[in-house]
Amino acid sequence: EVNIGPDYIAAVKQAEIEVFLNGRRFGKAQFTRAGWQQVTWPAPAGEPGPVTVEFHTRPEFRPKNDPRVLGLPIGGFGFK
Repeated sequence: EVNIGPDYIAAVKQAEIEVFLNGRRFGKAQFTRAGWQQVTWPAPAGEPGPVTVEFHTRPEFRPKNDPRVLGLPIGGFGFK
């Protein structure tokens, strides 16, 4: 789940996320509007146990009058 603010999407126009599990790309999505949005992908088969999860987001966002470099605002992630 992502929660995209209106200032963020106005500045970047399109945001993208790639999710990696144990170094392999698991899913990719683009977003072009503000608000809460959810993306689901079927879970890959694998061995039970811990996995390494990485989120790669583009483009970076630099809020006005704020020195931070931000990415896509992720509100939740899980497995079913």
